Amino acid sequence: MSNKRPREGSLSSPVSAEEPDSHQTPSTPACAFLFANVFPLELVDYIGSFLWDSFATLQAVSLTCRDWHTTIRPCIFRALTINSEHRLKEVERLLDSEPTIAFWIRELRLKPDPSIALAGPGWGHILHPCAWMFRFPIILPWKLKKLRAIELIGIVEAGWKYRQMAMLLPKFSYFKTVKSLSFIDCRLPKGVIASFISVFPSMNELRVINTLDTADTNLNSSDKLPRLGAPQLTSLHLQGGDDVVDLESHGFLTWMDPRACLQRLKCLQIRLQHPANVRDFGRMLTVLGPSLQHLDLTISYTDVPDDSLPPAVAESLDCSNLLGLCTMHLKPLTHPAIHHFLSNVKSPILKNVQFSMCFPWIHCLKVKDYVDFDEHVSSASKALQEVLFLYTGPLKIDHVMDKVHKTFSKLSALNVIRVLKEGS
Repeated sequence: MSNKRPREGSLSSPVSAEEPDSHQTPSTPACAFLFANVFPLELVDYIGSFLWDSFATLQAVSLTCRDWHTTIRPCIFRALTINSEHRLKEVERLLDSEPTIAFWIRELRLKPDPSIALAGPGWGHILHPCAWMFRFPIILPWKLKKLRAIELIGIVEAGWKYRQMAMLLPKFSYFKTVKSLSFIDCRLPKGVIASFISVFPSMNELRVINTLDTADTNLNSSDKLPRLGAPQLTSLHLQGGDDVVDLESHGFLTWMDPRACLQRLKCLQIRLQHPANVRDFGRMLTVLGPSLQHLDLTISYTDVPDDSLPPAVAESLDCSNLLGLCTMHLKPLTHPAIHHFLSNVKSPILKNVQFSMCFPWIHCLKVKDYVDFDEHVSSASKALQEVLFLYTGPLKIDHVMDKVHKTFSKLSALNVIRVLKEGS
């Protein structure tokens, strides 16, 4: 799944059915009307697919003429955001009045508005900003027949009760077409997250970004919430923020049975924020198998004592079972954990490798740290096409290139090394 945030859809029609084809609007370029009857509508649809992240441009294109409006409209409604009870009712009315729109919606973002605080029965003096979510899985699953992805953004557990969550979560199983689930900036107990993950029957993509595992304050015994099954994940993205204790691999391994969920994993993108996460990542490697094809690993902490790792941690970074690995992106190249990981790369079908490094750590490149990787990959990976080195800093590219070629001499002989300066 793409990491781009889906564009927020509009619930209003950009142009009325009675508007004449040649009616020009201030937001539409005059030259567009010269080609309105020349461009085939298939091309207009293709253009619209490139504009999903530019809602204003999509609206301008749809205002060109009636035909263009009809062609672009599915792109406008591809992704919607629901943030309140009012918005939920608005979506419900729209789908009832124009059922065709339900087939255009592919991505749905649930982003509660924290400014909403209304009196309501059963919630004390304050109505929780997520209260509308209890109606959401009852109303929409039967209407959104083509929904593929749900993003939960800014969901917090404060004010929720165990009984309410136990009633809510199983209802999400009605979304039988959803394949991708994302938690972004959420604050939830791990039991709630595990239950959410288990209820979508077709889910195979999971993203957990800048999300905290909170204590069970109101949700007593959240670990006992219903879990309907173990998803067979093919894509997993774990990433924490710079200023929080995040839910990296350690948290993930406590949510569910990793052997049941990760054996078919094809794509793993993970950022390790803390030293303890490296050992947890090693534990994750033990359950990954030859199905993994793409790995994107970032280690964002640098306080490694004596430029080394404890022996037990180093031994845990064994990726020799990842025999199906085709592409890797590792950052930073000079981190000791990356050294140990690379020494165990055995995939015979490795095609593309990308390393990232920054000044002044480029001077730390040492032949002894990469000799195993250089030797094995250059001799065993017959499919190898490119090893790309991306660097940042003031050094000239010729200097960095010379350092890289000397460090990876055998790969250099294969003429697969490429060095680029980021931003150039």
